Amino acid sequence: PIRITIGKKAADGIVEVKRPTDAKATEMSIDELDKFVNQELG
Repeated sequence: PIRITIGKKAADGIVEVKRPTDAKATEMSIDELDKFVNQELG
């Protein structure tokens, strides 16, 4: 599973994304998240 955390930075368009293989979460913009999801899910 991929965990997407929508926190205080969401107002600025930033979310945190963490895969089980990642040591820590990665911050992404909404646009980056869109590309990431399309890439991960095909």
